[in-house]
Amino acid sequence: MIPRYGSLCSLRGIFYNEKNRDFETLTEAKHVFFFSSCRGSMMYALKALGIKKGDEVILPAFICNVVPDSLTRFGIKPVFVDVYKDPENIGNICIEKIESKVTKKTKAIIPVHLYGNPYESNKLKKLAKERDLFVIEDAAQALGAEYKGMSVGSLGDVSCFSFGFGKPMSTGGGCVATNNEDIYKKMKDVIADVKKPGFFDDIGFIISLTSRKFLMNKKIYGSTYRIWKEFGRKIESVNEMDFRGGSTLNEKLFRFQIKGFKQVLDTRRSQFKILKDSLSDINDIVLPEERNGVKHSALWFSFYHKSFMGSKRENFLERMRKFGIDIGIIYPFISPAFYNEKNTDYPCADMLSKSIMSLQMGPHLNENDINHISSALRRMLNES
Repeated sequence: MIPRYGSLCSLRGIFYNEKNRDFETLTEAKHVFFFSSCRGSMMYALKALGIKKGDEVILPAFICNVVPDSLTRFGIKPVFVDVYKDPENIGNICIEKIESKVTKKTKAIIPVHLYGNPYESNKLKKLAKERDLFVIEDAAQALGAEYKGMSVGSLGDVSCFSFGFGKPMSTGGGCVATNNEDIYKKMKDVIADVKKPGFFDDIGFIISLTSRKFLMNKKIYGSTYRIWKEFGRKIESVNEMDFRGGSTLNEKLFRFQIKGFKQVLDTRRSQFKILKDSLSDINDIVLPEERNGVKHSALWFSFYHKSFMGSKRENFLERMRKFGIDIGIIYPFISPAFYNEKNTDYPCADMLSKSIMSLQMGPHLNENDINHISSALRRMLNES
């Protein structure tokens, strides 16, 4: 079965260079700090910005639960805003709805480049400047994406990248990037006492890496995908390891993978275009579109059918699995009430959580895989 996620990094050919020009070029970032996870990166970025217990941070209502969970862990209140459902901005934060959520306690906005599609940065930056708010890019899915000639990672005051499983590079860990000299100095101060993972942590990472690679093997994935789904749920929980520095092993893997990243990016974009073109004539399906001046990272090919909601979507996904294709659901809807949010009306986020379907692009898919996926999708969608 073709898995929903891409293959994992290899441990072969590891090397380490003190200065990484490739990442600087890719993100236009002058200063980078590595951590053991993206969520750890984000929390230290918040700390460097002076955001503390009792403050509020605005988030899209359609987001990985780890982000609001991490905020509440430190007493910061997540405030949710609905998202767009149109093809050019699927799942990205609705900027027109942010203003009404800003209070005296609001300190920052964390917009997500969902599925690798950059949010509308110019509008958001203008609003943030008018209200004196920090912008913290959640670039976990968007390494390599561009917005009007600028690289994702250079659009906010700080940006947070993930190198975890199912991300553009899967070396483990995450990082904070910034071009702001004052924030850079504050980051150096707040990470002064951050612990580094030890030898046994690296061993655990290697075991986890190997286990995931085994579970995602195409030849056996049809038998293991239910195991993988349970395994995946467990790794989403927040734990103490998330708030440590990046290990030497993570950094070495990172520096190895980034050398070939542009080739991987081109592969993803090519696959993305093939799938989009092949499905463009099917009625009632909403496919991702690129806005003028925007380059998608093409990490996820995410789409929805206007009549596939809830159980109908699950039936469709189950039928696709019979064709040997496991399409993912990213993300389920987070109930704002769980975070003491009084307003629970987020229609677009709710709709997308019940209808969106995603398949990761990348070198784990060959030409035959893409053709098989395209053919199976066309057949199933036309029969529905």
